[in-house]
Amino acid sequence: GKIKRSDSLGLMTSTDVLLLIQNADVVASESIPSKTYEYLHAGRPILALVYRNPELKAMLEEYGHIVCEADDRKALKKALQRFVSLWEKKELVPVSLESRYTVEAAVSKLFALWSKAGAVNKFKPAGNIPA
Repeated sequence: GKIKRSDSLGLMTSTDVLLLIQNADVVASESIPSKTYEYLHAGRPILALVYRNPELKAMLEEYGHIVCEADDRKALKKALQRFVSLWEKKELVPVSLESRYTVEAAVSKLFALWSKAGAVNKFKPAGNIPA
């Protein structure tokens, strides 16, 4: 069934492991599912099944999550065994690294690019926002 978004965010933070499954198609190999960012902010370990997407793989591994190719059954079996082993030893812990994928970081990067392009000098902000 469907779960309200506000309820799903609470449930994500209380799970042992989050499962991220990327579609196995050409578009998936060049995109990052929006759910990825919600999972990163949940602070829980992630098992990600990615499809030929080195950028997504690197992003998740940077934070210590386990990633395997969606069509690699041996890698999936090994990843599941690793999580089960950690769970049995009570070593599944929240991912404490703060994600660099935040709204603030995105806005700062966009503003920096915009400034570099010289757009700041052409823009007069409204209200009390400094130029």
